[in-house]
Amino acid sequence: MSNAEPSIEKSIVEALADSTLLDVAVSWADIGVETLVNSEFLSQVPLLGQILSLWRGGQQIRGILFVKKLLRFLDATSDVSEEDRLHFVTRMQEDPARESRVGGQLILLLDRLDDVSKAASVGRAFADYLRTKLDYDEYAELARAIDGSSLCDLSVLDNQIEFRPNAYDEMVGGYILNDSVTGPARSRLLGAGLVERTSAGYEVTYLGRRIIRYIGPEA
Repeated sequence: MSNAEPSIEKSIVEALADSTLLDVAVSWADIGVETLVNSEFLSQVPLLGQILSLWRGGQQIRGILFVKKLLRFLDATSDVSEEDRLHFVTRMQEDPARESRVGGQLILLLDRLDDVSKAASVGRAFADYLRTKLDYDEYAELARAIDGSSLCDLSVLDNQIEFRPNAYDEMVGGYILNDSVTGPARSRLLGAGLVERTSAGYEVTYLGRRIIRYIGPEA
């Protein structure tokens, strides 16, 4: 019988049903980087210690930032029921290849995110995947859009839109970027597929409207 440490991909998936780690995430999600750097406690938490051991020496700050993003991600899933979490982890364990793929993609995404606050937005989307309100492809599309957009552009999408009714039916319409939104921001949102040019103006797409649900106050 092997006593080998489980892979990081497996560990990160199964962390979603680890109540102790989730309690740590809720308590430590907003702790500053300096406190995390000087903490001996985190290295004693199994998954977090495993992660930190991968980034030693000159890579320590990268490891700490990854842990901080992971904590923010887990904290954003904290209101998912235990039943939904256990059901998800059980499904993953029944298909080790899928578990490894999902865990690996999550690791790559969190490592790549250019701002810690984006991890909370991704976590809120993942929470709906855990609840089966989204399938994996829908979650992944949202995660890619959050990853690929700047916080400034996400803030524009969240705060600088208005509902404009259809000229023929005021109960029907779309969410349009305010006229104050600059050309470069419009172009980036167009390129990301979050708005589209219509006769009414720059209208938020279906993907854009779904993103707004998840980006929250951090943007």
